[in-house]
Amino acid sequence: MDALTWTSEQLLPGHSLARTSPYHTGTGSWVASIAPMDNLDFGTPGAPNLDTGSQEAPAICDDNIPCTLDLCGVDTPNRCLHLPMFECCVSQEDCDDNDFCTNDSCGDDGRCTHQTDPQCCSVDVQCEDDNPCTINRCINHYCRSGPTTPGQPCCLQTEHCDDSNPCTQDSCQDGVCTFQPIPHCCLFDSQCNDAIPCTQDRCLLDSHTCDNQPIPTCCNSDAQCEAEKPEQYLCRPTRCISGSCRYGLPEPDC
Repeated sequence: MDALTWTSEQLLPGHSLARTSPYHTGTGSWVASIAPMDNLDFGTPGAPNLDTGSQEAPAICDDNIPCTLDLCGVDTPNRCLHLPMFECCVSQEDCDDNDFCTNDSCGDDGRCTHQTDPQCCSVDVQCEDDNPCTINRCINHYCRSGPTTPGQPCCLQTEHCDDSNPCTQDSCQDGVCTFQPIPHCCLFDSQCNDAIPCTQDRCLLDSHTCDNQPIPTCCNSDAQCEAEKPEQYLCRPTRCISGSCRYGLPEPDC
């Protein structure tokens, strides 16, 4: 108001005039401000305006909603205006960024935070581990890995293929381990059986080779026993049985 007088209230030059509470109903009375306009008083009834010129609303316009900017008389004189503030939240639902891999929350300051879950994925490429021996997929937003060659060892170099078996030649070929048996290599005595009754078959573990030593006095055939028959058994028939020479009853008239 810039008039010098008002019906029931004296208005001093340079001062403002405002309606007392309630401001917006028309039932309040008019009261002159005690501070001049050049002190940034914009109409607080009976006192200086404590807002010192700010457009933010007095308490009468507070809608108790943290995410609205409450203003008084910005577009329409003597009317409250409640402008929504962008990027402001009052609940977790206000912070939903439609990203499955973020944990969305609303802080006490009305700001959204979106914490990324390091174990979460959206596409297969996020699961890549730079290992050629694994197939990586994003399944239900979590990374899953499997072997590129199920049932077979995968390798990058020969050292990856060591099967701890001294009788195999280990190698890595096209990402797959191969284990080639080494000829004449043994781990057990049974692997050295040469099917000759008159040899003692052993596996020498220091070299993993077979040793087949002849057994003294052992026979391979009846003829060998006959040729090696002692003189006192010349009249007796002889046979080679289980590697040993055996003798029968003396022959008649011998």
